Amino acid sequence: MFCTMIFAFFKIGGTLNVFGCYLIKIMLFVRYLMISLQS
Repeated sequence: MFCTMIFAFFKIGGTLNVFGCYLIKIMLFVRYLMISLQS
């Protein structure tokens, strides 16, 4: 879902696309951890 947005931004470089996709997954995972730790 988010990967397609990153792919549109980094159509020039395929490596940037993969890196951006992993970066968003890590950010979402960290955000999930923060929420679960607070409750």
